[in-house]
Amino acid sequence: MKFEDNLKKLENIALKIKDENQSLDETISSFEEGVSIANELEKILESYEKRVQILINKDGKDYLEEFK
Repeated sequence: MKFEDNLKKLENIALKIKDENQSLDETISSFEEGVSIANELEKILESYEKRVQILINKDGKDYLEEFK
């Protein structure tokens, strides 16, 4: 699933958790799902971070450096 899709799903879960009409069981279940999605988002971000690099030119040669 795409990052944006997971983020939207997490936002919707946060809204559900704020809903005072939801039972405690539903709230806990929503929280567990949210934690799972947050962990997945973290993994996606970590993979993106590893892929982000800047191409620079030093002494006429191209070098890849990690983006910091």
